[in-house]
Amino acid sequence: MKKKFESAPIVELAKDLLAIDSPGGYTGEVNAYLEKTLKEMGFTPRYTNKQALYVDFPEGEAPRRMVTAHIDTLGAMVTEICDNGRLRFSNIGGWDYHCLETESVRVHCASGKVLTGTILSDKASVHIYHDIVRAEVRDYDTMAVRLDILSNSAEETRAAGVELGDFICFETHTEFTDTGFLKSRFLDNKVDAAILLEVLSRMVKAGEKPAEPTRLLFSNYEEMGHGVASPPDSIREILALDIGTVGEKRNSRETQVTIVCKDSRTPYPFDFRQRLAKLAQDHGVEHCVDVHIRYGSDGSLAAVAGIDMDFACIGPGVDSTHSLERTHERGILATAELLDLYMRN
Repeated sequence: MKKKFESAPIVELAKDLLAIDSPGGYTGEVNAYLEKTLKEMGFTPRYTNKQALYVDFPEGEAPRRMVTAHIDTLGAMVTEICDNGRLRFSNIGGWDYHCLETESVRVHCASGKVLTGTILSDKASVHIYHDIVRAEVRDYDTMAVRLDILSNSAEETRAAGVELGDFICFETHTEFTDTGFLKSRFLDNKVDAAILLEVLSRMVKAGEKPAEPTRLLFSNYEEMGHGVASPPDSIREILALDIGTVGEKRNSRETQVTIVCKDSRTPYPFDFRQRLAKLAQDHGVEHCVDVHIRYGSDGSLAAVAGIDMDFACIGPGVDSTHSLERTHERGILATAELLDLYMRN
């Protein structure tokens, strides 16, 4: 099969999205970017009550399919201002503290200020704490944000505009290598949002329409477990774009598109995933079928919520998920090709 897509425009879209902080609950800026981009394609973006952005393709027809790509990411929230002026924080999404040590952050304050800082162990200096540094458990009680302000007290930190409930966003370290790898935090799931935008753009420019009227939803609470809710009754199936988890004893590879057959919530319906696998096989798309042990997608989460839709999930294989992630342009392109085939069939 002659490859229809190129990686460069998808990577550039992904870089744009990855440059925008958007932890769950704080997605206004990335929604503004998506709204502008979709309007330039000729769509009229709309929002759900939970502020998830969507368009219908074609507009004016009751959608029978839904394709989702969540744009919320992992992050954290200020839950305590310590006596020394540093910040304790709790999870937004499923990360572990060991993946965050020495990470640069931006604290988005309710006051409108954005302050920078670093996540550190309370006992970070080997010169002072010696072997304690190596032995100390990394958890809520031992890790904090050191803000880049002159503060040695809770009062000074509050005077700088920080308060409980402020959002903490992690540096992404986005890089595209000359060997074809895209490395960054939050490839889950902004690489899929970029893929969806590019597939949609190509169809619009060519004057083409999907095989069935389709709602394209950029969900904003997937990492929290409630990304899709109350779709129109006309929708009979949902295809979630997410990631394949690359690791030991798994089939997923960075160079392929993964078709998920089971995650920690539920098996995925056999007929739907076989339909996707046959499309991939018949058209020479690099793919695999995989089981994900600790995982959920907009598709399976909608099913668990009791929404009456058939459901499936595909996405590029990603290494070191929910840490500093990496995928390859071949996996990105394979996902774009399979999504394009699905939209047309």
